[in-house]
Amino acid sequence: MKKILIIIMLLFLVACNSKDTNNDNKYIEPINEQEVFSYLKDDLYNLLYKANDNKEIETYLLEYLGNDLIEYSAYDINDQIIDFNNYKDKKVIIEIAGTWCNHCKEQSLYHNEELLDKYKDITFIQFFNEGNKNQIKAFYAEIGKTIPDNIIVIPEDNILSNLILDSYNPKYYPGFLFFNEGKLSWVKISSLTVDEMDLCYDVAFNNNIFKDDLVDNDNVSIFTHKRGLEDVKNDLSESNYKLLESLDNDGDTIKNTLSFIGKEFDFYKQYENASNYNCDINFLDYLDSDLVVIYFNQSDESKVKLINDFYDSNTDIDIIVLNITDEDNEELALKLKPKLVSIMNQVPKMFNEVVFKEVPSALYIQKGIITGAFSNINDLDLFNQSVDIFLKDSSIALLKNN
Repeated sequence: MKKILIIIMLLFLVACNSKDTNNDNKYIEPINEQEVFSYLKDDLYNLLYKANDNKEIETYLLEYLGNDLIEYSAYDINDQIIDFNNYKDKKVIIEIAGTWCNHCKEQSLYHNEELLDKYKDITFIQFFNEGNKNQIKAFYAEIGKTIPDNIIVIPEDNILSNLILDSYNPKYYPGFLFFNEGKLSWVKISSLTVDEMDLCYDVAFNNNIFKDDLVDNDNVSIFTHKRGLEDVKNDLSESNYKLLESLDNDGDTIKNTLSFIGKEFDFYKQYENASNYNCDINFLDYLDSDLVVIYFNQSDESKVKLINDFYDSNTDIDIIVLNITDEDNEELALKLKPKLVSIMNQVPKMFNEVVFKEVPSALYIQKGIITGAFSNINDLDLFNQSVDIFLKDSSIALLKNN
């Protein structure tokens, strides 16, 4: 079935190209994580596709398969030492969670009764990447549960968080890391139902799939089909790359821009508000706009002034500030001239994929297409220049080698 669909798609592309040979080059193609997955051999593709809730998995996760279980000792919620070395000969699942995460709350509703009782051979560790002991207790109280006896709960721990990020790089809550005899054997991002657990168990503990097993029909690694940073960079003209370099002060600007340039931004209506801070922003209203979304998480007066000065300098574009911590929303809203939205509101999922290590940073969207990113902004002149580079005359998201 997959091959038939691919053939149909190829015929469709040929037909489109015969009508307009320029359409396929309108935007630079970003690094495509999910498309690489489709190159798997059919039998393995079908197995992993089902285990991933009938979706193609982002291949950056598959690249970590086979990595060792981290070596670290952490304190659990009862102040008992949990040494990960003691679990290297066992079947282990580590869930990455946050106390503010509604999907994590839904997941925890059936940890004990429905999911874990069926798999008594698994050690289940719930690590709250964000959430101290008191917040975790409030988390379980809110869902009307006590902390299950058959799981290990570990409160937030910066060292453990960095080890997990460096070793396996899960991006979403909840995320599930499966380990079989000390090796990462499967990754499941988003909620894990009982039915999905059956499929994931089969992949993680019965098939022992590692990175070297992920090959195409020619027995060549599927990762050879993946566009890297250099591939996307080579599609830019030399002058445009120099413009991009002029903004890059920590490596994140170039990496994020080349990873997302040309991708459609996932505008959608907000259906829920999980924050105490209410805002009236609907991202669908900006579908046809030139939009800058600024990531921010502090009330530093100099940074607030930078954002306000940028707002005053660019009255012809739309600017939204995203508070990535859900703290001090009311205070920030009073200080900032642009509209403020809380990360706890239902914001476009794309914000979970872009990785900014410093704030303020910004994402640029031009009529629904991501055209760039600017990280660790500290200079107003460069900030204003970024609008020209990413949204105006010298925008780098144009024809290849323009």
